[in-house]
Amino acid sequence: MRFRGVYQHDTRDCGVACLATICNFYGLNVPLSYIRELEKVNMNGSSIYGICKAAEILGMAADAYQGEIEELLSNVNETKEIAVPFIVHTIKDDLYHFMVVKKISTKSVWLFDPDEGNIKIKLDTFAKIWTGYFIAFQLTPLFKKENLKKGAYQNYFLFFIKIQKRIFYYFGNFFVNCGNYNSKYPHFPTYY
Repeated sequence: MRFRGVYQHDTRDCGVACLATICNFYGLNVPLSYIRELEKVNMNGSSIYGICKAAEILGMAADAYQGEIEELLSNVNETKEIAVPFIVHTIKDDLYHFMVVKKISTKSVWLFDPDEGNIKIKLDTFAKIWTGYFIAFQLTPLFKKENLKKGAYQNYFLFFIKIQKRIFYYFGNFFVNCGNYNSKYPHFPTYY
């Protein structure tokens, strides 16, 4: 399958973008705003628990693990218990950060960093930034390949049409009241 990563919009969106990347890999195109709501992102960003719960709502079984680099290599490459791609919890610039592992070998790790894009780093460098936590995914029968982004602009347009009357009402009152502000009695119309 072709791998297309989703970039984060701000520093709190790395977990959201990583889950969107996993969804894209399996054929589900989801808006970041929807995943952000599912994960219940706060001022600190996403949590491992939030990512797992959001993945379950989207039709994937998500399991969080903690381990050592040797265990990870064994479970991915030898026993094949963990399928790529999966999300890893790292430390980047002294902040917690999520990334997607696309491939891992005994020498290198191929990652999608939602902040930088596709990167390849040495395994020992990865071991230094990895916190030991990762989230593995499996599709369930509830998972559907679809494009939930389709019609996003139509939804915004319909929303604008629905609130159009209110917008014109408030702008109209604003300009009328601005005109009356300089009169002798601002709350009453002036007749000459």
